[in-house]
Formats: sequence, C-alpha cells, structure tokens
Amino acid sequence: WISMIECFKVLLISFIFASLSNPILAMNNAAARVKPQTIIEIILTVPMIAGLIFVSPYGIENAALVLLIFNVLFLLASYYLLNSYTINYKIETFIFFITKKLAKRISNSPAINAIQL
Repeated sequence: WISMIECFKVLLISFIFASLSNPILAMNNAAARVKPQTIIEIILTVPMIAGLIFVSPYGIENAALVLLIFNVLFLLASYYLLNSYTINYKIETFIFFITKKLAKRISNSPAINAIQL
C-alpha cells in the first residue's frame, strides 16, 4: 500500500482540479453555453480515454497522470469559455450604454428639435 500513496496524491490533485471545474461548468451552462461546453467535454474525453487505454499497461501511476493532465486541460478550457462570455457580455453592455446615451443626446439636440418643428 505504501507504493500507492504517490498515485493517490496525483489522483487527489487531479480531482481537486475536477472539483474546481464543476462551478465553472455550472456558470457556463447558466450562461447558455451548453453546446460549446459539451463540445469541449467531448473533445477532451476522447483523447483522455485513448490515453488511459494506452498508458494503463505501464502502471496506475501513468493513468493517474493522464487524468491529472486532462482535468487541468478541462479546467483551463472551461475557464477560457467562461471568460470569453464574460468579456463579450461586458463589451456588449458597454456598447449598449454608449449607444443609449448617444441616442438620448441626439434626440435632445437642438438640431433634431428644429427639424421636428
């Protein structure tokens, strides 16, 4: 059992990353990013399974490392997707408020009022 401690440490770190990605997954789903999130999951799951099949004959430690790598990649990809939505939302909100202020200024301008008379 002593030799398994290192493997359990790697698995523990791997599942810490997996648990960090769960709230990000929920935020992406709440932001109507279900399809991109699903595509990311499929894209990362297929090579993870292939990697696990490939390295499993070489020991459980290598399989734990494959899980760690793919959990980190999944966390980074989900975080990038969340940030891309957040940045786009901030830009859209900023543009909306700018155009709203411009429309208000234009409608209150003396030139527009003179045309309406």
